[in-house]
Amino acid sequence: MSSTNHQPTATRLDKFCLYTAAAFPCALITSNSALEAIIALVGISWLGGLIFQRRNPFPDLLKDPLVLPWLAWYGAVVLSLLINGPGSKGWGHDLILFRQLLFMTALLDISRRMPIARTLMIGLAAGLAWVAINLTLSYTIGHDLIGNSLLHYQKKKTSLIGPITGLTAYAGPLFCCFALLRKQLNTRLRILAMAVGLLSFFLLFYSGVRTTIIASFAGLAVGLLWQFGRRFSIKSLTITGIACVLLLGIAIQNIQIAQINKVVNLASMYDRVKVWQVSTAMWQDSPWFGIGVSSFRETYKEKAATFPQDDVIMPNGTIFSWHKNTTHAHNTILMLLVCTGIPGLLTFLWLFGRLAINSIRVQNQHPEVIALLTVFILIALVGYNIYHSWYNALFAYLAALAGTLFGPAGGSGDLEKLSHD
Repeated sequence: MSSTNHQPTATRLDKFCLYTAAAFPCALITSNSALEAIIALVGISWLGGLIFQRRNPFPDLLKDPLVLPWLAWYGAVVLSLLINGPGSKGWGHDLILFRQLLFMTALLDISRRMPIARTLMIGLAAGLAWVAINLTLSYTIGHDLIGNSLLHYQKKKTSLIGPITGLTAYAGPLFCCFALLRKQLNTRLRILAMAVGLLSFFLLFYSGVRTTIIASFAGLAVGLLWQFGRRFSIKSLTITGIACVLLLGIAIQNIQIAQINKVVNLASMYDRVKVWQVSTAMWQDSPWFGIGVSSFRETYKEKAATFPQDDVIMPNGTIFSWHKNTTHAHNTILMLLVCTGIPGLLTFLWLFGRLAINSIRVQNQHPEVIALLTVFILIALVGYNIYHSWYNALFAYLAALAGTLFGPAGGSGDLEKLSHD
């Protein structure tokens, strides 16, 4: 079969993978099964297309700023697994982390033949709308479209709150910066983007997770200040900074009293310090290759048992009692060191460094990426587990979105085309 005959089918496969990937944000805040189905479908469809076309894109893809570093990072995971053996979750838990790399690589490859940034941003907006619809239905009729009760949107420990706060933390500054900094776009589109950004912040405030609230506002502030600082005077920077502070103050004032109490509650900070102490001790036991990703929980529990209880009386008079069990180190650097040792840390820094450097190079055309980097860095200080399936996949989605902007096609003017829709 000639390449000419292959071309229409190849284009259809690319579009299928892209539109399926754009459904990722909706799947992320639906269920883990939906999330895994989207990731698997994109990866398998893309590989199937390569076999059908008899095409080998990997020599070129390995030159991409993100693919080789992520492959090296995955190699550090496999190396630690081979040295330490599997934990309670088995060999497959660590090996299957390859699926997020495949997901990102598929999108980066597709971006070489067609623009994808516009579609991925529409997917993010659709995910936020999906959360808003389900939350509204939960309040009005008692459950959302998939049967979850309102409690699933109110309790921090549920499977929905983490993905919702992760998605909204990045989407808020992304869409707000898009609306405020892209003056070449038409007014209607900028208003729509700002509405999506504000919806994202509202959903983020509703969750009451202070780490993501702080990180998201900081991402917005840094994105605006970074761009304005290249164009305006110190006076403009000062006014912008004051406006960001006032906006944050107004937002906090409008959070429910129960949410404010969660924000000022110091118990979680005491807990973080204990987790960091135990995690540091775990890394010191295996500094070079770590303990493996799937071994973290049981190893942490064993190590924490060797630490004294040390209940603490907090400033408000309540007693903090340390729970000696957790699923991750609550710090990305420590998590990388504990699970995959020095190779894991170095390869991830290589990946993030390439992402940051290339994002800064294109920030004149795509200033939103600076906001995304800021959010990730601040969440990494105390927040999510970089090896958790949903957060690792979200990172892959956003990396593909940023990567297509500084890739060979440079985004192909994709985002600018939105102004003509």
